[in-house]
Amino acid sequence: MNAIDIFTIAPFLNDCPQCGHGRVGTNEKTKEFHGTLDVGDTLYTRTCRCGFEVTIDTKDGVTKESVQKKIEEALEAYKTPQEKRWVLDVEDVNTIDELKKMGIVSYVPKMMDDLVFVKTSMTKQELLDIPGVKSCRPESVGSIFV
Repeated sequence: MNAIDIFTIAPFLNDCPQCGHGRVGTNEKTKEFHGTLDVGDTLYTRTCRCGFEVTIDTKDGVTKESVQKKIEEALEAYKTPQEKRWVLDVEDVNTIDELKKMGIVSYVPKMMDDLVFVKTSMTKQELLDIPGVKSCRPESVGSIFV
């Protein structure tokens, strides 16, 4: 990616436009997910732990106005209920069974009995309110989601 494009985009996406959180990555000690920042040849993608996500394609050029427009579109999409993919950290198999009854479970890794991949239009808070769900984060690009 062109360095000038990064300098145009970064000030708008350093902090999450939805919740204001300014960190990315996963805390090694606590395993808390903060968000991602992926910079490719022409794509700049910022995700946040709140579920917000925006991708800006730079191949047609980048201006402050075009970045602001893309962020406004992403904020509107964030507010519109739509199915999203989540990774849930759960307490036990009983929680997984309850999630299966709800019809939102997409994948349960065989070697990780405390993780569940789901696809739902539920918000992060609604998922956290489910008994037995310890934490949740948006599924990141390149995960093992099926």
